[in-house]
Amino acid sequence: MNRFYIELPHGTVAKKVKLEDLQAATRQIFRPYQVDFADTFWWSAYSIGQRLADHFSKANRVFLTGDACHTHSPKAGQGMNVSLQDGYNIGWKIASILKGQTGPELLKTYVIERQRIAEILINWDKVWAKQMASMGKDAGGVLDADGNIDFSEIFVKAEAFTAGLTVIYDDSSITRAKGSSQQLATNLIVGMRFPSIQVVRFCDAFPMQLVRALPSDGRWRIVIFAGDIRQDAASRKLNQVSYASDQLAYVLIYQLGEYLFSDGGLIQKHLPPGSDIDSFIEVIVVLFGERLKIDQEQIPQCFWPVTGKWQMRGRANPDYLLSLLTTRLDLHKIYIDDESYHGGHGHAYDFYGVHPEKGTIAIIRPDNCK
Repeated sequence: MNRFYIELPHGTVAKKVKLEDLQAATRQIFRPYQVDFADTFWWSAYSIGQRLADHFSKANRVFLTGDACHTHSPKAGQGMNVSLQDGYNIGWKIASILKGQTGPELLKTYVIERQRIAEILINWDKVWAKQMASMGKDAGGVLDADGNIDFSEIFVKAEAFTAGLTVIYDDSSITRAKGSSQQLATNLIVGMRFPSIQVVRFCDAFPMQLVRALPSDGRWRIVIFAGDIRQDAASRKLNQVSYASDQLAYVLIYQLGEYLFSDGGLIQKHLPPGSDIDSFIEVIVVLFGERLKIDQEQIPQCFWPVTGKWQMRGRANPDYLLSLLTTRLDLHKIYIDDESYHGGHGHAYDFYGVHPEKGTIAIIRPDNCK
């Protein structure tokens, strides 16, 4: 089975096009090769036009998504890709409101974010459609000096855009580039999707993409790049004014944990009654260093909380496997930038542009944007 996009002569009226016209045009394009059609399951003829709705919502009650608010050429799969992104954007926000987690003013960000993306899409499609018209490169097309069609260059340039990876949302109530310290994570661009790289899960040395720790379940995430926290746990003196350099990372993460999980902290403030501590805002920690030289007990327990139906914490047991069976500790929130046994080294801190001695914190939205 094959799909053909066939350009018809200028001035063709779409309503007058017949299937035979399309088949004849296809045969002409493929000459000197012969093309036979056993059957045609679906066909249509239409005029390419770039159109954009004046408004994406009405009274914050009715919202337009996908082809209802932006149409363009069928190339590069953007009709489906961008429409799905529209739907997901409004979807997680409506879900958050229905759960009582946020107020209806959140819906205003849908128009702020997606209408601008649609405008970028339409402008991009005008260029793309012109290039696909097989004109010479000097006229914006794809024909080289010998008259050969070369689509490779424009496909390579467009691949990040068509995958939705170049989307950058402007500042709003849920995106704040102006108040962020971008220099602490040079490759984590505020407003863009959170990129993924390999890390090692601390509890079992399992190598995995960090994005797998951020499933699409409506939760916000606070990803803490805490650096190297190795130190002598028995010598911690958290009330000292100054600390040795190898103690500083631990002290900072300990103090951060106390703030986040305290009764007046960010986590408890937005926690629905009777819910697990991570039901709305989940904290993920990414350490730096050698996993085998760090003990689980060196990581403040607030970052591996008690969760689940039974809410049990077992007594310390020298048998690690038995200890896991007698507790309900969520150990899958701690990761480390280290070499895995079989999967190599992800070099996550380098990938994200984070200095191990400074660290940083990234707030990730439910749609994995920062």
